[in-house]
Amino acid sequence: VVLLVCGTAALLVGVEIGALRPTARELLMTGALVVLGLVHTEIASKVERMRRRVSDTSYYDLSSVWTFAAALLLPPPLAATVVVAVYLHLWVRVWRPAKSQLYRNIYTAAAVVLAAQAAHAVVSTSGGVPRWSAGAVGLAVLALAVVSYALVNNILVITVIALQDMPATGR
Repeated sequence: VVLLVCGTAALLVGVEIGALRPTARELLMTGALVVLGLVHTEIASKVERMRRRVSDTSYYDLSSVWTFAAALLLPPPLAATVVVAVYLHLWVRVWRPAKSQLYRNIYTAAAVVLAAQAAHAVVSTSGGVPRWSAGAVGLAVLALAVVSYALVNNILVITVIALQDMPATGR
């Protein structure tokens, strides 16, 4: 159920893209974040493959650098596009060769889409990037956006891990 709810919510964000009228600047920024995320993955791919092969524990990869930047700078559908592109590339280049299970990676990408939306909501509620980009208020908004991104992502991942570890019962 958690997998379906998270995936459906993330998919609904993507549906918004039909109503979006992006500016040339937003499209350029989306492309730049995708390219930078892909280049980063290529540079770090050998290390990431080795970590996935030798470790069954979860870890934080650095793709959040690109997905969090997208959350701050782009409208939700374009931020979701960056997340999907980065995570699709990670699947092809890192996780699939490491024999990672596809459904886990789809869920992780959906969780990141929702985390990015939470961070974007903080930023847009504060008036957007141009209005809070300097001073203590800007730092507080940025910190709150980081906390909301991490909180949503961690709650979604921890919930599914906890449910996975529960014994199967009739209920």
